[in-house]
Order: sequence, then C-alpha cells, then structure tokens
Amino acid sequence: MRFSPELVCHVAKMATVMSYRQVCHFVKEFYHLEITKDTVLKAVKRAGELLSEKENFAFAKEEPTKKINPKILYIEGDGVMVKSSDSARDDKRNVDLAHFLLHTGSKKIAKIVMFWKISMR
Repeated sequence: MRFSPELVCHVAKMATVMSYRQVCHFVKEFYHLEITKDTVLKAVKRAGELLSEKENFAFAKEEPTKKINPKILYIEGDGVMVKSSDSARDDKRNVDLAHFLLHTGSKKIAKIVMFWKISMR
C-alpha cells in the first residue's frame, strides 16, 4: 500500500517521540488506517534517506554565474515535430520538441567549432 508523503512525514515525526507500536495505534485512531511497526520503520528510514540527500544537495550547489554584457548575444533554437499518440484515448497529435542555446560567439579549432560562454536555460 502507498501512503501520501504527508502521512509518511507525520509517522516519522511521531516515531521520534513514541514507540513504533504506539505510532500504529495513533494512526489507526486518527487516520483510520491500519499500519504495522514495519511500515513505521520504513517511513523512518525513508525520512533519513531524504534528509541525507538534502544535506548532500546543499553541498552540491553551484556558484552563481557572473553576468556579462556582450556586444552580440547569439540565440539559436531548433525544434522537431514528433507524432505521438495516447493509446488510452485513441488520441493522435503532434508534439513540438524544442531547445535553445545562448552564447556570445564561436571559435573554430581544427574541425571543431567551440562556443564561447555557453548558457543553456
């Protein structure tokens, strides 16, 4: 059975102040759901994993890029129409896939063209 993220958060918080079996009793009383102590343990472990991911993400933040004011700013874009269908609704339609590239110029090195100060957003 799957539970909402809010319920998992509540279960993990309750598990910090009472036993897992008491958490099961409270969830049964207030949410009218039957859960086991093993479900509480999984919720606590999942909350721990999410906290460690959050801490790791905090260290992986990129430094803000320095803004530049170029004389010329190139904006290149490309797109393709792809036929798609939704088998559940027998709906056929075309989807436009597009991407854009911003840069301040290019320089040819041998047979490779290198872009200067690429910004993909």
